[in-house]
Amino acid sequence: YVLDQLRNGTSILLVDVDNLFHRYIDISDSDQNEFRQFDVIHAYEGKSPQDVYDKIGFTVNGGMNWLRSTSPTIAFVEKLVAKCGIMCDDQIVLNNMIANNYAEDESSSSSDDS
Repeated sequence: YVLDQLRNGTSILLVDVDNLFHRYIDISDSDQNEFRQFDVIHAYEGKSPQDVYDKIGFTVNGGMNWLRSTSPTIAFVEKLVAKCGIMCDDQIVLNNMIANNYAEDESSSSSDDS
């Protein structure tokens, strides 16, 4: 459903039912909005999954995501769906995707420095 909506041009604020909002922040697609510079925004998580936290020093929460309907976002969600299938622990899959990409970026930048 999310992927279909993104492909149809609809941006999505995807949250768990137990999220609480303490203040209003405009995340519309206005040209004046600072959020327009980001395709995907995730909330920080504590240290779960622990192995990802140990590897890269942070994790993101799968229950709070802003997904703008852009080509990079659609490609990202397609990768997540391909890895996750219909049912999985999306937070674990998402964090592992980020950690593996982060590790690849770190190794390529350190080899560039040599």
